[in-house]
Amino acid sequence: MKKFIVTLALLLFTGGLGYQAYAIEESLDYSSENTVETSSELITPYGSASKPTLKHPGGGGSFANFNTAMSVGGKTTNHSTSSASSLKPTSTTPNSSKDLISGGQVKQRRYYDSNGNAIKDIDYFHGGVGHTFPHIHYWSRGVRNSTAYPARF
Repeated sequence: MKKFIVTLALLLFTGGLGYQAYAIEESLDYSSENTVETSSELITPYGSASKPTLKHPGGGGSFANFNTAMSVGGKTTNHSTSSASSLKPTSTTPNSSKDLISGGQVKQRRYYDSNGNAIKDIDYFHGGVGHTFPHIHYWSRGVRNSTAYPARF
């Protein structure tokens, strides 16, 4: 039986304003019966030794690398908070994050690109039915996409 290891780099598109590379290790086992068995495991963000994780939205400190912070739902080094009713989509510090605080908890974390425009929201709770939390919304040209993607961090 021969075993081949194939490493693939996948670019995970994040809302038209950036992308992130991940490596996937794919093991293929070829047997004499000409069948193929595969197993796949997501390893780490490409170029990282391990994937940082957060225990809760307010924790984990801040990440010096903006893309790392955004990929794991962490705070950037340029992080702030607001208790307003909503967060501004534009005219904010470039490459920053901001938390919307409601009832003493992080309700939403927003990330801003190099021009200070919103690019990604993580919603931790809000009203309505049929939502799973946390979930992610992406921004494009000043408009928030209504599709809620499950957060996987």
